[in-house]
Amino acid sequence: MQNSAALTYRGFGPVLLGAAHVEVSGVSPSKEKRLREVMDRARELARSGKHASHSSIEAELRTEPDFSRAERWFRDRRFCAQLDRLCAEAQKAGRRSRRRSRLTPDT
Repeated sequence: MQNSAALTYRGFGPVLLGAAHVEVSGVSPSKEKRLREVMDRARELARSGKHASHSSIEAELRTEPDFSRAERWFRDRRFCAQLDRLCAEAQKAGRRSRRRSRLTPDT
């Protein structure tokens, strides 16, 4: 896979940070699916606007059974930076929405 957004993580194949699909070589399809689900859940939490950074997402995901499969990604600064950007964008959008709702008169 040739893509500038891809990275390789210690023995794993390329992973597209912004993509829903994660291709990890040397891992069974079922383990790859569970890893992808945890990473997708991390992005979903970031987009929710309820988290300020990857740190609170990591804390929440630690309670999920398959977190250990994705834990290494929270040590990758690029993955954490992606989550931080998604958190910031979601919180900014939430502030705009709340501001707009205060300006709109009730009908």
